[in-house]
Amino acid sequence: MRIATCVQRSFIIFFAAMLAAKLSCAQFAYQSPQPGSIDNKTESLIIFRTDSEIDRASLNNRNWLQIEGSSSGTHVFSATMARDGRTILISPLQPFAYSEKVNVTVGDQIRTMTGKKITGTSFSFVTEKQPTEEEKRQRLLARRIYDEDVAPASSLKQVIEKDSLPSFKITINNNASKGSFFWNNQNDLYPLWTNCHSVIMSNSGKLSYSKDMGQNGHDFKINYNGYLTWFDYDHNQWIMADSNFNKIDSFKCVNGYEGSTNAHDFVIYPDGHYYLLAYDDQTVDMTPYGGQPNATVTGLIIQKFDADKNLLMQWRSWDHMNITDANNNVSLTGALVDYVHGNSLEEDVDGHLIFSQRSVCEVAKINSETGEYIWRLGGENNQFTFINDPLPLGFNFQHDARLLSNGHLTLFNNGNFLPLQESSAKEYALDVVNKTATLVWSYTHPWVSNGTTPVFGRASGSMQRLNNGNTLIGWGTVITCPTLPNATEVDSLGNIVWEMAFDSLGWKSYRFKKYEWNPCSRPTAYTMSSVVKPGKITLAWEAATNAKSYILRYRPAAGGNWTQVPVQKNKYNILNYQTSTEYVWKVKSVCGNGNSSGYTEERSFTSPAQRLLNEDATEFALNLYPNPASDYLQCFIPGRSDHSVTLTVYNATGTAVANVVVPAGTNEYRFNIAALSSGIYCVIMEYGNSPVMKRFVKE
Repeated sequence: MRIATCVQRSFIIFFAAMLAAKLSCAQFAYQSPQPGSIDNKTESLIIFRTDSEIDRASLNNRNWLQIEGSSSGTHVFSATMARDGRTILISPLQPFAYSEKVNVTVGDQIRTMTGKKITGTSFSFVTEKQPTEEEKRQRLLARRIYDEDVAPASSLKQVIEKDSLPSFKITINNNASKGSFFWNNQNDLYPLWTNCHSVIMSNSGKLSYSKDMGQNGHDFKINYNGYLTWFDYDHNQWIMADSNFNKIDSFKCVNGYEGSTNAHDFVIYPDGHYYLLAYDDQTVDMTPYGGQPNATVTGLIIQKFDADKNLLMQWRSWDHMNITDANNNVSLTGALVDYVHGNSLEEDVDGHLIFSQRSVCEVAKINSETGEYIWRLGGENNQFTFINDPLPLGFNFQHDARLLSNGHLTLFNNGNFLPLQESSAKEYALDVVNKTATLVWSYTHPWVSNGTTPVFGRASGSMQRLNNGNTLIGWGTVITCPTLPNATEVDSLGNIVWEMAFDSLGWKSYRFKKYEWNPCSRPTAYTMSSVVKPGKITLAWEAATNAKSYILRYRPAAGGNWTQVPVQKNKYNILNYQTSTEYVWKVKSVCGNGNSSGYTEERSFTSPAQRLLNEDATEFALNLYPNPASDYLQCFIPGRSDHSVTLTVYNATGTAVANVVVPAGTNEYRFNIAALSSGIYCVIMEYGNSPVMKRFVKE
């Protein structure tokens, strides 16, 4: 018994020591590039993330990390801590070489804020080979085909009148939901279109906004952070604009994928974090699959960023999927192989990401911290049992997978390669524990052309559940029949309450969206300007959407009470100020029904040192009579030179109520002031840099 007791004690001591070591250490929860991965970009960042906040001071010793390229040698780097306090971004100061193995070694110096040691690690990855000129040409061709779901040119190709919005008809408008439709027209029969219009339209078809975007404006919508977004093909980036339609930011992928930023989807959330897609072309020997030895195979890249545009997570299909995951109808034998084709992004309430992969016929959910799969719905790797759905795997070549507030999943089922090629909108209740997907609502359009033609959108398309329970469906690429609808709104029972169709073949909108959008927009901050002259400071800003008037505030930058002024127009003149003083100012919009916007960011100006000259000025003076005045005011300018002068009448709020340029050779002018309200006014005479001000009383 005594021997057994000693052995037991030894085991207890051993396991206690192991447990203590485990509790005193932490490990990296995420590393990028993925260890052992290949075909990484030469511009790749290296990312580490822990589960606990990192002590920044422990990163001061640069010996904690070594980066060694088999061809490029030792790499000097800069380190950035993301705002989450757990993610370290390593930026090598020089790119890696092509086709080299990169070894990364992390020491044990890093500590968490609680003092735990982060266990060091080492791993390697391989960069992509340098593409030949022919491979570059093939990749450019792949972009033109895959980015837009463009149909090959055919006998239906037509000449598009430049800068013309294609005509359309609202064929049904019967108790549609409140709101405005957002869309951007494209033409699948004419890939080099130059007249895509971003449109905001009422139920009746009245346009409240339409702008020719050239070939840009793709996926025009209100994003989850409340701002307008669309894709800019000219610069391969997403644009974000405020409700005045002024561009305020742009977004691209990083890590060597800047030029591959993809137009299929971009989602940004109220706290500023966002997701982007990129398509990554690699040259692959496809002969094991019956294909070509130098095929261009297109993979999918998903990148998650924080509000500071720091890359937090990168997911690559090369690391998580097989090329053979593609649907059997996706050819693996051609020169171009598109085996994933991601086309929508949607963050779940738990912070993880749901995305649609058209070529795989799959909607998947991945961990947005680690990139690992959580579940896969549809396709060759389906984990769910479909219930109440006549299709065994639910959908084919789908688009626009979204989540409802009740957790249900909606999508647009294009329906390619099914026995009956017919598109539909679908809603599933997912049981992710028992892995069931129950079809709880669906809609297929009644056949058109006297019941002879199903509505089939072979590409693109969207589904949106509206606030009143209706559903808006964009049918995507419907080009086979002139009587096919482009967008349909139905009620919960499937009754069509609104429908639209372009008048000519080939036109579509990648997605149709609808929002109750009537913003009281604040002025765009970068349109705010100040013009400082002796005696007058003019503040101006671009008119804001739906603004009826404005409220301006200004004060010395050093502090003090705000001077608040109601302003009817988007301009105001400050006449009384402290000289040589820095001021800050901001403005907000006042709209109908008592609504107002928030204030803009503060802008600043410095008041002039020179005051206005008065009537005793030696150069020339300004005399007003009668003063007080009732019906007219005579302005007399003694000692006139050969130059013209400008006379402006201002009321007590600084608003200009009259203005005239008095030509050279004239020294007198009469203002008709009969319509002015009683009060104190001033006249400012501007001549070069020597303005003159005189006050008068209107009786």
